[in-house]
Amino acid sequence: MRFTYKEPSGTWGVHGEEFKNMSDTIYGAMCKLLDYEETGLSPDDVKNIQLRLEEIHIGTKIQDYEVFGIFNGFCIAFSRKAPDPYVVWTIDDDKCGVHNGRYCNTKEKAVRIFDECAFNKNLSYETDLIYDRIESMLGRIAEDSSDICLDVKDELLSLARELIGADARDELEKSYHQAVDEWNG
Repeated sequence: MRFTYKEPSGTWGVHGEEFKNMSDTIYGAMCKLLDYEETGLSPDDVKNIQLRLEEIHIGTKIQDYEVFGIFNGFCIAFSRKAPDPYVVWTIDDDKCGVHNGRYCNTKEKAVRIFDECAFNKNLSYETDLIYDRIESMLGRIAEDSSDICLDVKDELLSLARELIGADARDELEKSYHQAVDEWNG
């Protein structure tokens, strides 16, 4: 609901008020109110614009996520409400917004992605996708009691060959054996 109105002729006013006995201060405030209502923005829209104009910093709230780490053009954030409670975003060049969110269900995974991105650990987005595929297959191993286990192991080893460095293969082998032990156990 608007408090002001504006005619096509340009005449304007405040519903239920006359300008005759209005002080200059009140008239000036009504002019500002008219300008504000002409934008069509709600108070929440204005708050979002104000947030957008502030540089991202620790404690900044973005889409119900609260930023708890920033480095080298990346930030990591947490939300209790989200299905994937952790996210790593690239901070916009103006440092007032974010893009390219990588959402994670565990803090460990989010920290690993943040570490890779922010500290340039030579692990690429494609490598992280391989890790995601491996984690998915490890989940299948742990849930399935059929011969799929052998097929998945072969696929996991094939993916391991795509990863850079022996550390990744060692980590994969350890995760594989842990999943099989849980499946058997």
